[in-house]
Amino acid sequence: MIGTAIFRADTGPHRGIGHYIRCLSLASSWVEKGGKAYIVGKFNDSLAKRARKLNVIPIKYDKKQGSTRDLIELKNICNTFNGVWTCLDGYDFGPDFVSSLRSPKSRVLQFADGPIWKAYCPDILVDQNLRSETLKYPTQDKTRVLLGPSYVCIDSSFKKQSIEILPLRNSVKHVLVTMGGSDPENRTKLVLESIMNIKEFNEITVVTGPNFKHFKSLDDLKTVDSRVSLINNSSNMRLLFENSDMVISSAGITSYEISIVGRPMILIAIVKNQIGNANAFQAEGMSYSISTDDLVTRNNITELVKNLACNKLKRSSMVRFMRNKLDVHGADRVVIKMLEYKDNDK
Repeated sequence: MIGTAIFRADTGPHRGIGHYIRCLSLASSWVEKGGKAYIVGKFNDSLAKRARKLNVIPIKYDKKQGSTRDLIELKNICNTFNGVWTCLDGYDFGPDFVSSLRSPKSRVLQFADGPIWKAYCPDILVDQNLRSETLKYPTQDKTRVLLGPSYVCIDSSFKKQSIEILPLRNSVKHVLVTMGGSDPENRTKLVLESIMNIKEFNEITVVTGPNFKHFKSLDDLKTVDSRVSLINNSSNMRLLFENSDMVISSAGITSYEISIVGRPMILIAIVKNQIGNANAFQAEGMSYSISTDDLVTRNNITELVKNLACNKLKRSSMVRFMRNKLDVHGADRVVIKMLEYKDNDK
């Protein structure tokens, strides 16, 4: 028994579910290694059910992330369940919060997506993003920093068995659209309107997340185009990606999942913290990307989709770069670092 780990992450209309999925992936790997895991925060019943399927115990509470009450409650949970690690994923956990959680008996791991604090003081800091290897985090001497996509923590369903890259068709017939767990600005509708006039597509599958609220607008579009199918809160995104020829997605954690399956993609940064990811994927040759709001227009989306759909050479090169850059073992690598951690090890 390697002990108990507590994972703290919130979801919501403006947070999406990426932080939760990242924590849940790491929690699942912790359990697979023989540990016990609890995931704590704001999330709905469907996400709690997903945790239970992975033998991770969900604890729902509504404390404001990073607040004094959050700190007190999280400490109580750690003490009650004898947590040897607390893993934090969110942008409101500042250095004072993190340092107050640390103790000789309980370590702290913190996920980050680029430096936003003047100081970082967890025992382990993880930035799994493409090109994060060059970033300089202001850390303490004892903080071990894990940078780059070797540590990417993706949905556990993508780890169940080895994934074989399926061959690409000469032409794109089936397009999948997914704008993440919430999509507060309803970019899904804009993307769908942008590609419905492309007659070469036989199927357009739209997948919405557990916090999506704009169903009527999509239902209205579906009634005028029989090629469109709508799926909410899918439990098997991997299969949906495999069955598609091309994916149009938000630029969060889903972009890594698409890359694992190996599908050509267009990424749209729907919130500010996705801009770096969208740019990095395009720079690595793994996507076409739209990273600023002023470029997220119907015409731009239509032209970019047409361009990629007609360019098999580009689609093939995207998939090749994906395969060379990513694998499914990131969470396992992080767990190994947690188990190896010593005070004098950086």
